[in-house]
Amino acid sequence: MKQGYIILRRQHRKKGRGKLVHWRTRLLIIIVLGAIIGIYFVAVKYLVLGSSEKSNSEISRKSVDLAATVSNVISTSATRGIVDGSLSSQKNRSLPDLRKGGIVLFYHMPKTGGTALRYLAKKNEQIEFHSNQKVSMEEIKQQINQWTMSKDIVVGEGQKVKFVELHYALEPFVASNDDLVKWRADAKENNIPFFVFTVLREPVEAFISFFNYFCILLGKAGHVQCPLPHDFNKMIEISPDNPQARWLCFATTLSLNEKNNDQLESFDSCASRLPDMMDSNFDWIGIKSRLKDTSAVFDTMGIALGWAYKNNIKKLAGFQKKKNFSTKEMETVENLLNEDSKMYRRADSFYTLQNFGIDTKVLDET
Repeated sequence: MKQGYIILRRQHRKKGRGKLVHWRTRLLIIIVLGAIIGIYFVAVKYLVLGSSEKSNSEISRKSVDLAATVSNVISTSATRGIVDGSLSSQKNRSLPDLRKGGIVLFYHMPKTGGTALRYLAKKNEQIEFHSNQKVSMEEIKQQINQWTMSKDIVVGEGQKVKFVELHYALEPFVASNDDLVKWRADAKENNIPFFVFTVLREPVEAFISFFNYFCILLGKAGHVQCPLPHDFNKMIEISPDNPQARWLCFATTLSLNEKNNDQLESFDSCASRLPDMMDSNFDWIGIKSRLKDTSAVFDTMGIALGWAYKNNIKKLAGFQKKKNFSTKEMETVENLLNEDSKMYRRADSFYTLQNFGIDTKVLDET
């Protein structure tokens, strides 16, 4: 019994020593921190007293510079972070004023409602419409390059906006990245308003519309060969996955060649870079179901674009329709549209009138 009591006392002493060691360690940490804080305040006092020889204006200037730096950091951080990835701080750019001219580049993706915007732009008295339909892409690029360097022929009282539609046999958006960066920089240096935009469509609807137009409609018109049957299985067989992302990467539409493995590998590489490229180069990404929003953006920039347009394309009896798909067929299509869906969700959530500070009442006035 006595032996057990001695063991317990020894254990108690060990615990006591442990508590004492912890207490001493904490005290040492407190002393070190106190010393550091003391040195800091002495240094600050020395710097403040030593700066008395400097002018008040210099001190004030440094304070303003510091405040501006902090403000810039906060502003940059605040613009990052949104559903499905962050959007770059480039979205701090305000919409340009186009009332006295400027340059607008429209990447007209097929089957996304761009024909309506082309129609509205061509008939608008404030716009000088250009397209790569009848000229080479190289000629168009040379023209844009000249404009971004020539404020006197682009901006001024009574000048019309140089509106360029890029739609036909064009250089892919991704391949144009360096040109877009240069044009924007040159335009900024020469005080020329510069605006780049495109329009996306709900992915499943876009997938179906690509097939209906480029296979069925153009096939029956004799422009392409797209043999029967024009059913769901045929659509899945010949339609490339993610047609909207592929158009931005390769400027392609509907082709059996799109489904080879080499193309898929390069597409994967392009798709991984595409969000950042779109974010950096597009000032606005419209949504087909909300084309009036794109019109409101132009109205805010000083161009009364309007939005009334009637689609004259006839829907043929053999057209595929989303409402006729079974649950399994819908899942099959959706599994082919992962990249298009991510791209669409990002655009749909960020490119809204509210996020751009545009009063929705503008829609009632256009």
